[in-house]
Amino acid sequence: MAESGTRPDEPERFPRQGSVSSKQDLIQWENTSVETCTILSWLGYGQEIIQARRDAYREIGKLLTARACGMSTIIITGSKGEGLSSYLESDLDQMVVNNRVFCLEDDVKSSAFPGEITVLRSLSRRSYHGHCRLLHA
Repeated sequence: MAESGTRPDEPERFPRQGSVSSKQDLIQWENTSVETCTILSWLGYGQEIIQARRDAYREIGKLLTARACGMSTIIITGSKGEGLSSYLESDLDQMVVNNRVFCLEDDVKSSAFPGEITVLRSLSRRSYHGHCRLLHA
């Protein structure tokens, strides 16, 4: 077992890989990297395709927002929003933002908002981040 170049705690079928020591080894690693990038591009994970997916899902979010008639804004998130998965490859994560509710920090005046908008106040000294209290109903 010691003659094959493996350690006693490793299975024999996985020989121990040394560090990149020669210029030839470095060239081999670079060639493998280029081949991997080429294959990923063929499979649909190139930069141009990822950007095209991002743009398409951003447009879908805009269309869904227009369908909501100003009540909410819909943002596509997750792997689809990042352009990493294509249609029917995984689920569709959406973040729905209610346009009639605002959460304000302690020092922002609520009088600037119309009465039909619900205003929540973030009391940072009495609550955790992201938690808000109803200011007026």
